[in-house]
Amino acid sequence: MSELVAVFLTEARELVEQLERGVLALEKSPGEVTAEDINAMFRAAHTIKGSAGVVGLDHVVHFTHLVETAFEQLRSNKLVVDRSLSQLLLRCNDHIASLLHCAEVSAEPAANLLQAGDALLNQLRPLLQQSAQSSENDIASPSVGSAKQKSSCHVFLKLSASCFTDGLDPVILVRYLRQHAAVCREYWYAGQVQPLTQIAPAQAETCQLMLDLLMEDIAEATLLEALEFIRQDSLCAIFNHDSPVEAQQLFLDSLESPALAQELKQRWQALGLLKVPVEVSAGTTPSLLPRSETKAENKNQPRQIDQRMMRLPAYKLDTLVNQLGELLIATATLHEHSRQFNNSDLTERVQQVQQLVDDIQGSALQLRMVQIGETFNRFQRVVHDIAAELGKDVHLVIEGADAELDKSMVERISDPLMHLVRNAMDHGLESASERIAAGKSAHGSLLLRAYHDCGSIVIEIRDDGRGINRDKVRQKAISQGLISAGAELTLRQIDELIFEPGFSTADTVSNLSGRGVGMDVVRRNIEALRGTVDISSEPGAGTQFQLRLPLTLAIIDGFMVRVGQSRFVIPLDMVNECIELPADMALDTDAGYLNLRGEVLPFIFLNQMFGLGAAASDRRSIVVVRYGKQSAGLVVDQLLGEFQTVIKPLGKLFQFLQGISGSSILGSGDIALILDIPRLVQIHVQATERQRTTTTI
Repeated sequence: MSELVAVFLTEARELVEQLERGVLALEKSPGEVTAEDINAMFRAAHTIKGSAGVVGLDHVVHFTHLVETAFEQLRSNKLVVDRSLSQLLLRCNDHIASLLHCAEVSAEPAANLLQAGDALLNQLRPLLQQSAQSSENDIASPSVGSAKQKSSCHVFLKLSASCFTDGLDPVILVRYLRQHAAVCREYWYAGQVQPLTQIAPAQAETCQLMLDLLMEDIAEATLLEALEFIRQDSLCAIFNHDSPVEAQQLFLDSLESPALAQELKQRWQALGLLKVPVEVSAGTTPSLLPRSETKAENKNQPRQIDQRMMRLPAYKLDTLVNQLGELLIATATLHEHSRQFNNSDLTERVQQVQQLVDDIQGSALQLRMVQIGETFNRFQRVVHDIAAELGKDVHLVIEGADAELDKSMVERISDPLMHLVRNAMDHGLESASERIAAGKSAHGSLLLRAYHDCGSIVIEIRDDGRGINRDKVRQKAISQGLISAGAELTLRQIDELIFEPGFSTADTVSNLSGRGVGMDVVRRNIEALRGTVDISSEPGAGTQFQLRLPLTLAIIDGFMVRVGQSRFVIPLDMVNECIELPADMALDTDAGYLNLRGEVLPFIFLNQMFGLGAAASDRRSIVVVRYGKQSAGLVVDQLLGEFQTVIKPLGKLFQFLQGISGSSILGSGDIALILDIPRLVQIHVQATERQRTTTTI
């Protein structure tokens, strides 16, 4: 697959998602959709069709044309949207996505896929007005058209130097134009290309081509579509047959290079393309605006930041971050050696390097951060389709779409989110009749919300449905042997039963639920990302699932502590404060709580939890950590300060180790284990609950 096709596919997928969101909004709230929103949908379909033609994807062009016509009829108020039309447009959009997938895997569309596309077009065609049908016939026969829509023209292109490296093939451009117009003459000029023996390796892919095209019966829209990619960086001029005679003069005068202007003048005169003789002085560079005034205006204006976007494969960014991690480790090693030599000058230089590395680290990690809104928006279609399948009226509300997290996290939470959304719509939300009988509005509400908290990203999935039927959950758990009939469970413990493998309260097996596969997978996948899943429910009011995840899995700011002879790293964002352990409690291993400024603070002796033996110091400290709404204290022997932590995954031998989420290599070459604070707090809470239950009995 060429780079040009890859660029097209990337942008086309975004446009397909844009179309989907637009059609869903049009169906849900047609009164709130503005004319500009419909114009945006038309432009999206128009761009897909035009760009597909440039890269030679004729199947996409053929199918998308009628879809584009439908949006054109919508924006001109010649077509009224209803549910049947919106459903048809959604299916058409899905078909475009399928055609793009075929192009992505470099495969021709299968016969059944093409037949499905023809069936969709046969459904769409009767809904459009006769004018749309006429427009389709014009496109099908580009050589026939009205003089108002099509004309003859001369196109000049001086291709950008980066044309080849950007994946743009001008030959494909000309081939596309030949399919949509009569190309009378074409002239390729390579006069500026040096002999191969004189081209340096760094300039081997530099494009120095110029092109003149004479065409007849070409629609202006078609020409602009064909030049969409080329004209952004290349020098492009279009002279229609009825253009003023001054047009060429103005173009030549606007060129910054007098030599190029003179060369074009001579070429066009030789080819008979020059309408009137023009004179360009070799000693001056005239322009439409006096060059001195232009510079003065630019001087007074603030410098504009280049907002151009650059796309690159994800693996390249991952490689960069991995190499940065190794650089951090090497810098830490260098810093450790400078301290051993006790060379203040070397230490200062190493600190400067360390600061630069830290800055690069921040910039590199920021490149990996993406907004979660893109993932949330994909559920608009999921909710729409599932609601139609279940016969429910559900409104999806999205909040915090601009919250950012590591792209690798986004990729791995899609499946858990899908399980939770499907579960909420199937089990949580009632039908319209049930909601009305319960005194609620007929339509249910499903909320997806994201926000940052204590160095983590929190994702909430909340519905306003019936809530968890705890009696039913308890009976199911007893029948499946998960608990005994006489077990005393708290409300939280009952809710937690839904995460047990194979557990389901569904009475029948359907496409959405009933097989007991889903909620346990959700918890397992989230915990594999060093995250947690919490659930809260109120009968008759709804249920909320809360996912709490780290922002990144690559490099974090850590706080290092020593316990015995071992070193541990705590994520710095979770550290609230450090206090000295009271002397009268230093050896009291049975104490589990501390009065911290009037609040009860549970704390954990890490030496006991990890079997590290007796404390190595009589004066110990408590690191107060916070995760969500829970706080705890970690008793350590020594505080070693902040530490730039490169997260290294644990091997399979240690994958079931409780309370440890990863490891990091220190400058001395030793290993420091990264504490899994959520899991440590959870272990402590569970142990406390078991102790209370035992005491009560």
